[in-house]
Amino acid sequence: VAVTDDHNVTVTKIEKVNLGGTRVEDRQLKRNSTSTNLLGKTTLAAGETYVITVTYTVPDNYINENDQVNGDKLINKATITTTETGSKTDDDTLVKYKAANITQTKTSRVIGNAENDHIINSGDIIEYTITVKNDGNITGPTTVKDSKLRENIENNKVFMISGDTTLSQANSLTTECINVTSSLGNTTTINVNKLADGYTLGVSAGETITMTFRVEVGKLLPGDTVINTLDEQENTYTENEVEASITVNKELVKPQNTVIVIDLSLSMAEAVDYQGDADPMADTYEKTRWYALTEALDEFLETYMDGNNKVTIIGYNDTANQVLIRDTVSKTAAMNSYGNVFTEEQYNKVPRKDRGDVDNLRVHTDTLLASGTNIEDGLIKAGDILGKNKQGAQVILMTDGEANRKMNGNSSQNCSTEQGISAAEEKATSLRNNGVTLYTVSLSLGTSNQTYIDRLEGMASKDENGKALSTSANNMQELTNYFKKISEIISEYHGTITTQDGILILTNTAFNIDSRYVQDVKITIPNEETNSEFTLTWTEFSEYYDSVAKTIDIKQFAKDKNIQGITGDITIDINVDPTLNTK
Repeated sequence: VAVTDDHNVTVTKIEKVNLGGTRVEDRQLKRNSTSTNLLGKTTLAAGETYVITVTYTVPDNYINENDQVNGDKLINKATITTTETGSKTDDDTLVKYKAANITQTKTSRVIGNAENDHIINSGDIIEYTITVKNDGNITGPTTVKDSKLRENIENNKVFMISGDTTLSQANSLTTECINVTSSLGNTTTINVNKLADGYTLGVSAGETITMTFRVEVGKLLPGDTVINTLDEQENTYTENEVEASITVNKELVKPQNTVIVIDLSLSMAEAVDYQGDADPMADTYEKTRWYALTEALDEFLETYMDGNNKVTIIGYNDTANQVLIRDTVSKTAAMNSYGNVFTEEQYNKVPRKDRGDVDNLRVHTDTLLASGTNIEDGLIKAGDILGKNKQGAQVILMTDGEANRKMNGNSSQNCSTEQGISAAEEKATSLRNNGVTLYTVSLSLGTSNQTYIDRLEGMASKDENGKALSTSANNMQELTNYFKKISEIISEYHGTITTQDGILILTNTAFNIDSRYVQDVKITIPNEETNSEFTLTWTEFSEYYDSVAKTIDIKQFAKDKNIQGITGDITIDINVDPTLNTK
């Protein structure tokens, strides 16, 4: 006897069937099995019965759809050949599953913007692409519907583009300028009204249909959004709603005035995690405290200088005579101002044998770093630059020194550590009493100087929860994170919110609000008939805002205000005035 199969099968089990019908696996027969005799033996006694179990994996593209007879089938034949009965064949047929699997997706991009840059201005061009794809094996119907596009045109938010021409509102709705292209070679054009009412397609198996169109952005108000959504898809085979949203930047915070007061002592060339007394230079430039500081400042300015915010950067060592830049609104100029204070080139000029003492920096280079630490002078200089009206200004003080070595604005008057710290504390108190928000950053002071860390923390202003706006950083990442946090607190905030079961979740978990600066909160909810607008005090808004979870319970708000049928994006404007009295 010989048993064969017309496919390249794999024998997984051979069992002998006993008289009572029970089965016993015969592993030796399985080991003996070959493609020319799956049974694994060549003789079969009278009354013997065996069951051979095999598997077969259908190769990719095995089924030929063009074969009219067997194109949708997989036919498997097993043959037994014996010396007594000749050959006998039995077959089994599997029919290919037939279904359409149609998906619709939508993407958008602003011409000229970087990828994922969704900030727009009037006159910008947005290109939309709707892709309809059938991954099934039969033709299926689908309806593509985009009523939001027509709504945006009727509200003068966008206008269609035909060729190189921007159309009027009326022509935007009726001109056939939406290109419909099939991967099978068919092309046509349709207008906005057709797409808004629902455009029905028959999509063949394996076919991809793309719809592309461009719009020009109209005159938008700050905070306006252009949202385009595929909706009400009449599609038996798939359900998906894809939204492409472009948002206009809205300024919530008035321009800020910030003075950054940074340590320019020679110890800034020490390692960021060094806490000893020998004053050695760091092993590499990238490990210096100065490099850590510049990385942190870059992170801060990237966020802070996005608008009309002003910054002044001054440095102190023996004195505070280094004004690196004053009252600039240019991010580039601000970053360049500290670029040449202490460079990698200067670091490399110091012979390795001399790197055991940072004082050798002055011997071998013209670095702006110098000996001494005069925190008080730095705060005095910050106050002078801010002038009489300090209300609402920010001062960020950074030091890696434990105390002053000079005081009273007099570079020739030495003092004790205790006297220097006390003098700096008095000046910090004066700035806070005049409406300045003071942030302090100590770098690598170490646990042996915990007293001075506590004193520096005491100089800082406090947030709404009574926590000092201060940090003690022991590595570059801590320093960078803290400067980033400061920039998020005092810069304007562009928030992204998503809805889950009526809860708005602020995706930026670092989002914080100092309630002392809040004038009011305006909430706009589009509903079935009109926009519902509400102006709340911070106390009223706090009933719905969870500052810990960073969530807003809009469902409860709508319930309290008897709002029915929310039809679009909810706008929440937290209006902030940094000049409010914070004493």
